[in-house]
Formats: sequence, structure tokens, C-alpha cells
Amino acid sequence: DDDSCRVAIVTGATKGIGFAIVKALCSTPKYTGRVYMTGRDKERGYTALKKLQMRGLNCCFKLLDVTSCQSIKDFAEFIRNKHGRV
Repeated sequence: DDDSCRVAIVTGATKGIGFAIVKALCSTPKYTGRVYMTGRDKERGYTALKKLQMRGLNCCFKLLDVTSCQSIKDFAEFIRNKHGRV
């Protein structure tokens, strides 16, 4: 687990286009970075994550509500602490 690797953050990734983007990124053999799927619904997020994991795809789910300044700050701090940058 290389914390200094490339990082992709996909908002609204628990359904629709966001989910499809995460699925495509995780399915791309040449993409070796960390993929974070984010959304504001924790239950939907973990359900989406399980769907991808059942297909053998590797990504992480993090709660993020892009309409909440505090949620954005918390997520940015997590990424900065984990990967050293945003």
C-alpha cells in the first residue's frame, strides 16, 4: 500500500455515471493508483463498494458530501494525511 501513489477521487460515485467512472478506472490495468469513490450516503457507498469488490476490483469508499464545507474539509484532511497532498 503506497500512500504516495496516484490518487483518483470520484464524487457521487455510489451510482450512475460516478459509479461507472470508478468501475472503469479500477478495471484499467495500466492505472495503478488508489481510487476513492465518495458519496454522501454511507449505506449506498458500502453497497456500491461491495459490488465492485465482488468483481475483483479494488477501491475505497469515503463519505463526502460536496454540499457541506465541513465534510469537504474533513475529506481533504484525510487525503492530505494519507497521501501528503490534495
